[in-house]
Amino acid sequence: MTFAEETVSYGSIPTIEVARILFGPEDRQRSKPNEVRFPDLGGLTVHPGKNKWFCHTENVGGDAIALIQHANKCTFKEALDWLRDHGFEKYLGEPSAPKKPRALVTTYHYRDASGAVVYHVDRFDDKSFGQWREIDGERVNGVRAGVYERTRSGGQWWVAKDQPRPLAEVRNFPAVAPVPYHLPELIAARPDDPVLVPAGEKDVDNLRALKLLATTNHGGEGPGKWWPELTPYFRDRRVFLLLDNDTGANFVT
Repeated sequence: MTFAEETVSYGSIPTIEVARILFGPEDRQRSKPNEVRFPDLGGLTVHPGKNKWFCHTENVGGDAIALIQHANKCTFKEALDWLRDHGFEKYLGEPSAPKKPRALVTTYHYRDASGAVVYHVDRFDDKSFGQWREIDGERVNGVRAGVYERTRSGGQWWVAKDQPRPLAEVRNFPAVAPVPYHLPELIAARPDDPVLVPAGEKDVDNLRALKLLATTNHGGEGPGKWWPELTPYFRDRRVFLLLDNDTGANFVT
């Protein structure tokens, strides 16, 4: 047992912050001040006042570490590593490592059936991703419907996770209809061509370089990441899901 394990109360780790990193912005329509829900997660709720979570459909719950284990299907040690990777060292009795600014590696463009770009996915060197779109010539970070506020610098729009800042410029933006990556090429392919669906855009581009028909969804292969709006594009096709060999590999269709 390490010194940190003997002296640190893991119950102090903010469960709501962990949940937002794991699942993204909460479902504002279904959430209450002390009962936060997330899109596509069924009966899972987070209770910020109690600093706990509970999943009614599976009858499980607990603290932030238990939530990481539940979402990522990982061990206790792997959950601690996840916390370190996401900047929670201070809750583990460890000094926080100085954060290195992440660098943009590439941007993937998602197009509709006509070939017009409807949204983008940025990939960064720390293996994180970010979806964004352009509305009225301005960058809007996110593809879901919701309340967005303009940042203090840069003129970008971000989802207002809690209450918008006082005097902030606030707008309601609609959702973007999800589309498969390289949709025009998928539509143009023969109906009997097999479709490969790997876990990310980089893998799709590598498969396409081999002259194979491939596509994917934005957001990866974690639980709740498959958008139901994508399913009709694959009707009557032979589809092969290519999963990463890790604990998070789990397409939900």
